[in-house]
Amino acid sequence: LKTNSPQLMVKMIGHYRYVDQLKLPLYEVLLVPFYVHGKAIGTMWAVAHSDQKKFDSEDLRRLTTLTRFASAG
Repeated sequence: LKTNSPQLMVKMIGHYRYVDQLKLPLYEVLLVPFYVHGKAIGTMWAVAHSDQKKFDSEDLRRLTTLTRFASAG
């Protein structure tokens, strides 16, 4: 949220204690800010559980569209 822009994270282990406890393979995580009344209040996450999937610009476009749609309500 601090950057107010989408973020692509790799090797998330150690960054989020809750995520570490899940013991799931997280190869990449794409985070897009979620807005309510123009204020970023959280993020939507898309997670790649395999190293065979790398997020691309189309994935970013889709997740951004979803966050905008959800924020409109």
